[in-house]
Amino acid sequence: MSTGTWEVVVQGEPDDIAHLKANVRDARIEFATVEDCAVAMRLAEFAACSDHAAVRDLAVQQFAILSGVLKGVRGSRRPLEAGAVLWPRPDGSRDIFVRLEGAQVTVTGGDVGLTEYDVYGNAKPAPDSSSMVRTRLARKSTSVAKVLRLTIRGDAADWVGLYRIYEIVEADLGSEHATIRSGLFPVLKRFKRTAQSVAAAGDNARHGIDRDPPPPNPYRLTRRGPG
Repeated sequence: MSTGTWEVVVQGEPDDIAHLKANVRDARIEFATVEDCAVAMRLAEFAACSDHAAVRDLAVQQFAILSGVLKGVRGSRRPLEAGAVLWPRPDGSRDIFVRLEGAQVTVTGGDVGLTEYDVYGNAKPAPDSSSMVRTRLARKSTSVAKVLRLTIRGDAADWVGLYRIYEIVEADLGSEHATIRSGLFPVLKRFKRTAQSVAAAGDNARHGIDRDPPPPNPYRLTRRGPG
């Protein structure tokens, strides 16, 4: 990817940013160290942007998707944010467009890298990381991209937020009949009846009053979701 394009500094947990730099890179997206050891995202779609405001808007959308990727792969709790927007000049300097933001810090574990070798001692090409696979899926599917964005919302772990995600999954499968063919119907039916039931989900239910009886074995919300 050419460096003569817009760049947006990534703000977030250092371990998350290091993970992206090491694991998310192809012809359309990459992360590189720029000035003062900051890491910036370069996105092929930036080439169509005419000003820094459009670049920032596009970066915010991409960071929301990547935050969902990081939450799923690493359990990350702090969403990524867009820092300074940079425009590299031919002489090596950069125009910098800055918006001041607050900051917070938490600590997470680092990544462990493994290299596989063949019988001759040659390193085998590393398979795409889970983060790269999810990023590519989000690029190909608007449904995947939306689900990843929704997973970082404040209501993503309650019944209303989870039901919103379920509706996207059902629509992407094609219909409720498709869930029967996929073998997911019993699980999703139990989920729907639990989420909609005041008797099962209490005040957090999707509905305010019960219209149907709860399932005989309702799900219970845990920190990792229904279980």
